[in-house]
Amino acid sequence: SCFSFSVMLEKSKSEVLTIPQDVELEKLPIIIVDDNETNRIVLRNQLEFWGCKVYESDSGESALAKLDELERLPDDEKIKVAFLDYQMPHMDGATLGRILKSQPATASIHLIMMTSIVNRGNVKKFEDLGFSAYFPKPTTVTDLSDALAIVSNGNTPTMITSAVLG
Repeated sequence: SCFSFSVMLEKSKSEVLTIPQDVELEKLPIIIVDDNETNRIVLRNQLEFWGCKVYESDSGESALAKLDELERLPDDEKIKVAFLDYQMPHMDGATLGRILKSQPATASIHLIMMTSIVNRGNVKKFEDLGFSAYFPKPTTVTDLSDALAIVSNGNTPTMITSAVLG
């Protein structure tokens, strides 16, 4: 069978291009840690579009190895922000975050949690672990933009949703 149809739509009133405001993204070193390759590709493409220098890892263990390898880079090229998936096999994002915050070489990295488990009580939980922000999956361009604005401005850790908590 072959079907076809026509739809009359009005021009969208939302902005076509979303670029984080007041955030210096050019060459900002970021790591994405997510066991889902599609999620990493989507995030990487958006962040690179904004000018970030993006690294990827598919597990907590490989992220630790990658960060150890990148430790040899000059300070301005070392990872500044890490987007961590909460649910990963072997080592979840919370455990990885705890490890990163406990090591002098990675303690200054701004941690952002991505999770499909959204709970208002998580703001305090992730703040106690050293996270600057977290947002629910699936990730939107606005989530990324808001998270980068939070870490760049040193704002209080928060959950990023349509209704920001804090």
